[in-house]
Amino acid sequence: MEDPMTVNVQFRFRCGLPLMAFDNVRLRGSWDEQGRPSNGWTSHPMQRSRDEDGYDVFVARVPIHDGENGTHFRWGIELDRPGIPDLWTNRVERRNSADGIRFSVWSAKRKVAPRGWSAVIAI
Repeated sequence: MEDPMTVNVQFRFRCGLPLMAFDNVRLRGSWDEQGRPSNGWTSHPMQRSRDEDGYDVFVARVPIHDGENGTHFRWGIELDRPGIPDLWTNRVERRNSADGIRFSVWSAKRKVAPRGWSAVIAI
């Protein structure tokens, strides 16, 4: 059940590679367990699914605190390939000059619909 102070945001990862090429897909983001911005990133396992077009995707739902409308969160996808664990994979990236980490940015924006947030996070 959703906490009345959070909104569940769905992240979808569609990479276009054969599913057997990797496993253990994780969403990592700059939010804490309460859905507030954090310098310590949290990790969420992503579940294999199919999208509305029939493509294989990995999905994670993350509770973001309702008061974070307009906040910019950093996020990325981490996965394991045979012999290569913890591979960071993002197609839309920015690079932090301080630590060299590549990441994507998502801005929490409330939709007009009640309790909705816009998040198109399909790669």
